[in-house]
Amino acid sequence: MRKSFRKIYIESTQFDGIIGIYRMLIYCEIYTKRSSVYCNAVNKLIKKLQYVDVVLHLETDATANSAFEHTQLMELVDNYQPLPNIDLFRDLIKKMFEKSVTTVQISATTPYKLEVQGQKIFASNVYDEINEKIEKNGNISQIEICVKDDLILDTDLTFKGKSLILAANNRIVVPKPVICDLSGKDAPNLTIEPAADGISPGELDGKNGKDGIAGESSGHMVISTKLIDGEENLSIVLNGGNGSNGQNGGNGADGEDGVGVKFEDVFGFGHSARKITKQVVNKITFATYSRMIDNNIKKTVLPEGVIHEQSDSANYSSTHTFEFFYGANGKPGGKGGKNGCSGEGGKKGKLDVLPNEEHKNNKMKIQATDGKDGYPGKPGKNGENGKDGWDVAMLWITFNKPLEYGKNHNVKLSLTYTDVASDESVYVREKDNGPGSKCYAQITEKPCTRKFLQEKRTEFKSDSERSGEAIAVKATAINLEEVIQKQQSFGHLLKTDAIDQEQQIDSEAVGENEIGRIIELWEPFVDLESVRQ
Repeated sequence: MRKSFRKIYIESTQFDGIIGIYRMLIYCEIYTKRSSVYCNAVNKLIKKLQYVDVVLHLETDATANSAFEHTQLMELVDNYQPLPNIDLFRDLIKKMFEKSVTTVQISATTPYKLEVQGQKIFASNVYDEINEKIEKNGNISQIEICVKDDLILDTDLTFKGKSLILAANNRIVVPKPVICDLSGKDAPNLTIEPAADGISPGELDGKNGKDGIAGESSGHMVISTKLIDGEENLSIVLNGGNGSNGQNGGNGADGEDGVGVKFEDVFGFGHSARKITKQVVNKITFATYSRMIDNNIKKTVLPEGVIHEQSDSANYSSTHTFEFFYGANGKPGGKGGKNGCSGEGGKKGKLDVLPNEEHKNNKMKIQATDGKDGYPGKPGKNGENGKDGWDVAMLWITFNKPLEYGKNHNVKLSLTYTDVASDESVYVREKDNGPGSKCYAQITEKPCTRKFLQEKRTEFKSDSERSGEAIAVKATAINLEEVIQKQQSFGHLLKTDAIDQEQQIDSEAVGENEIGRIIELWEPFVDLESVRQ
């Protein structure tokens, strides 16, 4: 019954839908060679059936002509709209082409590893699928292509910063010049503005520059196979990516200028009236008043840092006065921000070829260098100190015209002492310690200036102080023992497959099982006798 049904099923042309497609596939696999039309039809079917993580590659037979049945198959596939509950046929079709099927999926035990497995794999057929998986899953850092038979490297493989394992139980074939590039990406080296400058008044210090970003490290690579055919065609690039530049530090803001008092505010009419009154009293009393009260220098600190210094000294019957208002010192400028360190160059990758004893004189071209460090930023400039505030002063001897200094509010004054009296000095009782004493005060002036800035820029931050993203991280090493063990297990599976094939030489038994499953679905709907007729 089952053998009869199988013959009727294969030779019938009255089926459509998935049953008709499956029938046509069996017929074409048995009676025809694989033409390009046939292979295209099968690939289109695989996409319509929406297999997960499956890539199919059928090799076209160069001697094949496009049979009528191949065109029929293409029409059936074009007209087919997948229906639910067709898992039986999806499984049967996948099994039919299992030697041409490649799976591309995340490892069940290692979430960061993408596993590509198949009987025979052409790199060009899985390259796009691998990249799609990487784009969807940013955690993938290692790709493993494990093949039971031959791995054909027929296209360049570029997986930036990813590690790659190529393991083929039989051989790896490189039919033409191919580049495997696992180099790390260069860090983005955008033109960036310096860090923010300090603000006056406010936060005077400039902001520190940010460190550059490290270049991505190259992935590692392992090749494990008995033979590399066309080894001289293979170039491997395992360079680290270049680091980016550090940011310049912000400049410190200039310090605020100091202030002084206005001459007219402190040496106005009221001040003159008070001093003249004291001079008259001292003249009448032969300076008794000042001898009793004023002979000391008095200092007072006023608001905003202004210092008031004065002395009224009796000299015979005269009053010798000096009065000095020191302007406040200028405030220090802000410190420049530190420079950002350079981003470190990414680390180079490592190539291992297994087993070592069979690949002593490999002819591959290998390039592996660390990436270049970026340039460090420049430290920010320190802000200038503020100008010192202006000074005002007056020297006055009884009934003489006072000597006035700093009326234009733009000079610094210095009070110095000498042992020689002059028309531009006054006697200071407190400084008189006997003959030869420097007890005569006089005033000199110079323009208001800023205090000298000791360091133009803040200290330089060395690359030894890198932190965070500026430090390159080497790719995780590939576990070579694990690679060897996995390949050995693949070899065991290959031997098991060969034994199974020998034990199942009678393909009729396999067909019987498949046809039996189809009968179970088909019998309620189809009259077998009508099909025979």
